[in-house]
Amino acid sequence: MAANNRIRKNAKGMQIDVEVLLVKEGAYWVSYAPSLKLSSYGDSKEEAKRGFSEALEIFISDTLKKGTLERLLIEYGWMGSGSLATLPKLST
Repeated sequence: MAANNRIRKNAKGMQIDVEVLLVKEGAYWVSYAPSLKLSSYGDSKEEAKRGFSEALEIFISDTLKKGTLERLLIEYGWMGSGSLATLPKLST
């Protein structure tokens, strides 16, 4: 799981790769990224995915504007070096 979670900054912007779980809860589909503690939902899988994309965009935009993205990622267990942030592998 953790190996798929990374954020890279480059000249064009940011590339974000995070594992997103998609589960059915009652009448709704929920999309959840544990590594970012971010979720959304919808009546269909597609709606849940779209909602998650929008939530992720807002999360990144707001935390970049506030200057809190790096602090939050560290708080969530991410490690960074320069232009790369990754979630460390969890031991089982």
